[in-house]
Amino acid sequence: MLALDTSTGRAAIGLGTRSGRVFAETTDAAQKHGRDLIPRLAEILAKGGLAPRDIEVIGVGLGPGSFTGLRVGVTAAKTLAYATGAALIGLDSLEAVAWNAPAAVLRVSVVGDAQRSDVYAAEFTRDSAGGPLTCTRVSQIEPLQTWLGRLEPGMLVLGPGLALPRIGDFVPPDLVPADTELN
Repeated sequence: MLALDTSTGRAAIGLGTRSGRVFAETTDAAQKHGRDLIPRLAEILAKGGLAPRDIEVIGVGLGPGSFTGLRVGVTAAKTLAYATGAALIGLDSLEAVAWNAPAAVLRVSVVGDAQRSDVYAAEFTRDSAGGPLTCTRVSQIEPLQTWLGRLEPGMLVLGPGLALPRIGDFVPPDLVPADTELN
């Protein structure tokens, strides 16, 4: 399975093989998805010892996020699926980030930058540690202050928005993971 998401400034590409090996790549943060995505896809396939025809499933992030970035990623995924006959699955980009939450965390809020004092936000819960995440607030755009007002003790906040001082500096430190790789 090949997964890609171009909803933020840095595209994420993942490959899982039948043997259980997993490979991951990112592009530069310069938002040059149109230039960098296809070469990174070729690199990750080479690392996995696969050719494009070996891909069986392609998952692509549908946002929310940069319109231009999303257009590049979705077009690349659709073209590759058409050329290879692979199944194509669209994924909510914020939900994909939420899957990085440790199994013990029961409440997750994911945030991305929507510009102009707004954020993209979604929320998820688990009934018990190790249980599946359930979406309780679908991905939507809203004012930063509205989202900040919903944050509560016990939540874990993830997402690319945390990297921006205009968002991350206002999130209580106890709600942010120590491991920034989760963002």
